[in-house]
Amino acid sequence: MSPNRNQVSVPRPVRRLGAAILIVVGAVVALGVVLVWREFGNHTVNSYVKEIEDAHRTGVPVSAKEFQAPLPPPDQNAAPLYTKLTSILKSRPLAHEDEIAEWLTAPQMPSGAQFERVRRAFQHRPELLPMIRQAATRKQCVFVRDWSDPSETSFDELGFMREAARLLVGESRLLVHEGKALLAVRNQVHGFGIARHLMRETTLIGCREAVRTDATTFGGLQTILTVAGTPTSAVGGSARSPLLASEGICRYMRFKEIRIPTSLR
Repeated sequence: MSPNRNQVSVPRPVRRLGAAILIVVGAVVALGVVLVWREFGNHTVNSYVKEIEDAHRTGVPVSAKEFQAPLPPPDQNAAPLYTKLTSILKSRPLAHEDEIAEWLTAPQMPSGAQFERVRRAFQHRPELLPMIRQAATRKQCVFVRDWSDPSETSFDELGFMREAARLLVGESRLLVHEGKALLAVRNQVHGFGIARHLMRETTLIGCREAVRTDATTFGGLQTILTVAGTPTSAVGGSARSPLLASEGICRYMRFKEIRIPTSLR
């Protein structure tokens, strides 16, 4: 077969030069893509590093292990007392005769016989309330937890801290029934200390229990003022001085301003 006369023959050197040019152009384009991607990646990494550094400066944890706060001096840390309280209540839960103290946290006014049963219930567990008050008066509360695996971290103390606040409500209501309004107020505000300790937890569970404990304590103060200002014939027990009631109201208003929800606004 004779070659086509219209076909132009390209010399071999020219073909080689064209192929070399294509290879060079492709390499330049590929290098440009790599440089652009590298610059974008460096910018992303630098932004991430800067955000981590900013978080560290503001005290925001950037890893689970950093949730562990520095421990305060032992005499200022309430956590060991709450841990001890949790251990006691786990090993020796409140019996039925102890649980009747929760009657005093109900909205309705207990009878005289119920108050007497509650008094005996508190006498049956004399180790609890002094420990609760001691813990509530400490300035800080930092638990030692293993944050290496957050899914396995236990927060048992938080529920028992709220239970401690409920026991304080019961004891304070018993005190006001006995005509000791100011002592009842002083005792009741320990619940705000427990709520502040709960709020220092770096978890949503702690925040939730703090708000609930604050509400329980505030409701207890409202009950104290209601009972303290009610005539003796209506609630039974010894007479209540109007002066005690007025001083109690002043203390109540003062603590109303420092309770947890107000401090978060």
